Order: sequence, then structure tokens, then C-alpha cells
Amino acid sequence: IEASKLVKYADIRVTSAYSGKHMSLDSAYERFRFLYKEFPFESFFKFSVIRDPLDWVISWYNFRSRPGERKDRKYGQKFYAGDISFEEFWEQNKELPFLNPQSNRFFVGENGEIGLNYLIKQSNFQADFAEVKDVLDLGFIRIPKKNRSLSRVSADDVSTAVKREIAEKYARDYE
Repeated sequence: IEASKLVKYADIRVTSAYSGKHMSLDSAYERFRFLYKEFPFESFFKFSVIRDPLDWVISWYNFRSRPGERKDRKYGQKFYAGDISFEEFWEQNKELPFLNPQSNRFFVGENGEIGLNYLIKQSNFQADFAEVKDVLDLGFIRIPKKNRSLSRVSADDVSTAVKREIAEKYARDYE
């Protein structure tokens, strides 16, 4: 999305992970509070993308398995995972904040409810994004695939027991 022409329509956009690209709804509210005095928060069209939770956790594992990730510890999680199995990665990190459910991390406001106008499922991206474009009355916008990551493990490689644990932990994300 950030590599597309959609960004020219955004009232607020943050494209760097270091400056808050993955910030929560509450964090966005706090960070840009000065704007909401003149333009109410509710007047902004807020949308986001959610990944299938199993694919999301696998993506974290694959990301941490990249050869350049050989750092010992940061924020309590083991950064480099290239020397452990997916199941070990899950066991070591499943309770750490970076693996909190996506809905809790990004979409839920202070009242506990989803605070977005629209939630795009990554698995149905083109169709869901078409609805966002219609709501915003935008013309054709091509969304290039920018983030291509190493696939060391896929969903087929994950044990049934771990899949079940992930399904339980991320029940609200699936819902």
C-alpha cells in the first residue's frame, strides 16, 4: 500500500517501521491528537490489513530466520531463529508482546472494540481493497507486491498441536 499511489490520498501516513508504521489505533490517536481538535478522529476513514494468524506467526519466524538477523536478544525475544525449529520459536516467543493478536495490537480502541472502518484480509486483498477504493471514490490504483520474504517454513510444516494453539490464541483475529 505504501508503495502505491494511494499514499497521495492519505491524510496521515507513516511509512517507516522506525517512525511507527505498525502503530496501534490508540497510538495513532495519541500521536496525532493535535489534529483531532480540528478534524475529529471519527471523521477519518481508517482501514488496515490483517493476515491469517498462522501465516503471520510463520512470517515472523521466517523473518527472524534471515541470515542477517544474528542478534542475541532485543525486546525480550530471541531475534535470530535460523538455528531453531518453528515449534521452538513459537514456544520461546508466544507470550511476548510482538506476537500479541493483531486485533489487540493494531485495531482495537480504548473501548475494546475494533476502531476501524474497514479491515482488509490479506488473503482476499484485491477484492477487499477494491471495496476500500470504492468507499474512498478512487480510480484504479495498482498495489505492487513489495515485501517478499524468505519462506523457510509454510503452514504445511506446522504441527497440528501448534496450529491448534495458534487458533486458540488468535481466535479474535480469525473472527
